[in-house]
Amino acid sequence: MEKIGEFIDTFFLTTIKPMEYGFRCSFITEEGEEGYVILKRGKTGWNTKPIMNSPYVITESNMMGVLQIVSSKFDINEDHYEEIKEGINKKIERSLKDYLNPDL
Repeated sequence: MEKIGEFIDTFFLTTIKPMEYGFRCSFITEEGEEGYVILKRGKTGWNTKPIMNSPYVITESNMMGVLQIVSSKFDINEDHYEEIKEGINKKIERSLKDYLNPDL
């Protein structure tokens, strides 16, 4: 069985767009945008419990479309929440890193 994190990584295309106060990471399929996350730079010295290994924090999100697609592909329940969160976070972190450092 395909793992949920791998499915998220391969099925969704992500785009990063700069905004006035941070970035918008969109999760896109052939049908269009299925979800988004807005990231903003955390306060200076902020490092208590980052969601990602990044100076950015998630300030807003709408991931209902992504979750509906994942739910239709897999029989998910509460036990899968951590794997879904991890898959989404890795995809966001990788996309942001590629956007900020395209040569790496």
